[in-house]
Amino acid sequence: MRQKEVWFFTDKEEETISILIEIGMTTNVAKIFVYFSRNPDGTSREIELGTDLRQSDVSMAMKYFINRGWIKILECFPGGTGRSIKVFRLALPVEKILDAIETEKENELELRLLQLERIKHYF
Repeated sequence: MRQKEVWFFTDKEEETISILIEIGMTTNVAKIFVYFSRNPDGTSREIELGTDLRQSDVSMAMKYFINRGWIKILECFPGGTGRSIKVFRLALPVEKILDAIETEKENELELRLLQLERIKHYF
């Protein structure tokens, strides 16, 4: 029988995930963000195990990070032969990503306030 290592989020990490979800991040993206806050890199399989997500969920969430330039992809060739393995690594420090999220949320709030002002002028 093969032995498998099981990872769990700590209470603090679960709370962080909840806060990220409350501010509008999807559950899968929040879990992967917290995963990378404690792990410098990981393969798709390692991320699946570390976040308890399915491969398809990891793949879709990784697109979110890649589109924002927050993740870089490295290709490794284990044993020198066969298919390469993609290793994902944060392209920016966690603090810089949090700054980007903060700016994004400030812009969203500003836009909503402007929309509310437009509605007020209607009445």
